[in-house]
Amino acid sequence: SLPFTQYAPQLGLLGVISLAVAYGIFTNRGWAPWLLFILFVAATTFSMYTLIVVGFTPVLIGLSMVGYVVLTWVFAIYLLLIRRKPS
Repeated sequence: SLPFTQYAPQLGLLGVISLAVAYGIFTNRGWAPWLLFILFVAATTFSMYTLIVVGFTPVLIGLSMVGYVVLTWVFAIYLLLIRRKPS
């Protein structure tokens, strides 16, 4: 229902990929790091594009996009470093 309520389809796609990554991380699946990388690239691209187009005109949107991209980078690096640690 997101496209019918004035939301861009990429928001739903990012949500679905985020849920799939969360499932893969919690169940320790082998494909989770690859999907995490795809989510990392997609979320960074979406956030940076939003910041460039919208800018900081609405301050709340600008700050939320900066927070989103920073948290995406921090958690992606954190999870990939944990995944590489030998058991």
